[in-house]
Amino acid sequence: MKEVPALNPQDIAIEELRQLQSVINRMEQLEFQVRAWLLALLGAMVAARLTNPNRLTGMQFLILGVMLSFVFLLMELVVRIPKRKAIKRVWRVEGALRGDCVYDGPRISISLSAGWQNRAVFSLMFQELRILPVYGFYIPVVAILVIVSLL
Repeated sequence: MKEVPALNPQDIAIEELRQLQSVINRMEQLEFQVRAWLLALLGAMVAARLTNPNRLTGMQFLILGVMLSFVFLLMELVVRIPKRKAIKRVWRVEGALRGDCVYDGPRISISLSAGWQNRAVFSLMFQELRILPVYGFYIPVVAILVIVSLL
């Protein structure tokens, strides 16, 4: 049998970076899909509210829209957790490639799967919520819901 040549740690680290970038890209696509689904549902609600205001009152519209936005915010926060973990792992691998620390990989599955216990997930979700682009999307959505509910 032909022996497979051993890869050096730098080649392994570069391949791990590629895999992590793939994970980050997939999670970003999923984030945009979650937001697109929310906007599609809210768009249908706005159309229902504006075409027949008697069927869906302003208060019902607002409560339903805010609850829907909250559920989708939670979904987005859960999707962001593995993305943030992958980004943190990228920082470590890049540091190893620069020579700042010793490469300890590949550790993709370990770095992405750690910390999914019940309370740890809420802590990670809260950390993601502190990032401006997350709540920066939902605040204008809720403001538009309030405006439409008053029409």
